[in-house]
Amino acid sequence: MKNELLTIGPFTVYGYGLMIAIGIVAGCLTAEYRAGKQKLDSEQIFPMILWCLVGGFFCAKFLFWITEWKSIVQDPGFIMETLSSGFVVFGGIIGGILTGLLYCRIRKLVFFKYADVILPSVALAQGFGRIGCFLAGCCYGKETESIFSVIFQNSEYAPNHVALIPTQLYSSGLDFLHFLLLMLIAKLNGKPYTTEFPMPSFDRVAPNPAVKDMAHATVALCTSGGIVPHGNPDRIESSSASKYGEYDIEGVMDLKEGEWETAHGGYDPVYANEDSDRVLPVDVLRDMEKEGRIGKLYRYFYSTTGNGTAVLSSKKFAAEYAAKMKADGVDCVIMTST
Repeated sequence: MKNELLTIGPFTVYGYGLMIAIGIVAGCLTAEYRAGKQKLDSEQIFPMILWCLVGGFFCAKFLFWITEWKSIVQDPGFIMETLSSGFVVFGGIIGGILTGLLYCRIRKLVFFKYADVILPSVALAQGFGRIGCFLAGCCYGKETESIFSVIFQNSEYAPNHVALIPTQLYSSGLDFLHFLLLMLIAKLNGKPYTTEFPMPSFDRVAPNPAVKDMAHATVALCTSGGIVPHGNPDRIESSSASKYGEYDIEGVMDLKEGEWETAHGGYDPVYANEDSDRVLPVDVLRDMEKEGRIGKLYRYFYSTTGNGTAVLSSKKFAAEYAAKMKADGVDCVIMTST
């Protein structure tokens, strides 16, 4: 493992520091979100965590020097040499809790309510911190002959070229599990569960009244099944689409093999390429047009791929071509998927 991940001029990005930073950001965002859900003052979360970090920083540094007291006795200059490196996570946790108590006392906040919101984030941040330990080589395990081992090649802390138990990774995994268990306990206790990955909200659109006179209605087609002209001239992506296509079917009676195909990457394209009417029923609507069961088929259809496409992108596509169809007097739209 290598703690120095990137060096740009005089600046070096260390794995330990990067993991600590990721853990702090993830923990802070999670705690703020959960505080808002529990009707607490979410604006207190960031300054509280900031002060806890300050207190935790000093305690983590102090505990590191305690663990390295022999080095300090041999060379007191060791303290100045390690001002920017060498911390003990458990010292940071102790210092953070004590600082949090003091902050709540000064701000007249109920410590345990805010601790209930913040402490799961500590487990989350600790999980990232232990990955940092692994990159730095500190907090290593005993020598082992197991295949589940790690051999450090250039570590300042761990013995190099020796198979060691990767206790840092075991600890990290348990910290993440601890975070998930705390979220589960909060849910079982009737407290709102909050996820770091909230799902997008979907509009609930009431259906329009039924079209009363289909015999004189203009019917349009649109699909997320990816039907496009052969060769996919607009290069619509097979997933996570960033665009849609508008295709003229004036005079087209049937979507024939070799002229039309699907760009969709989420299902077997064989049958859609063989007969694209299976996804977009142009042939059926042409028959209904001849029989007078509908007024006419709109001359354009709109197509994109739906798998993985962002909700905001889909809403943007729909708003654009819905405006076009509305301006052209379309009475109803048949929307097909895969």
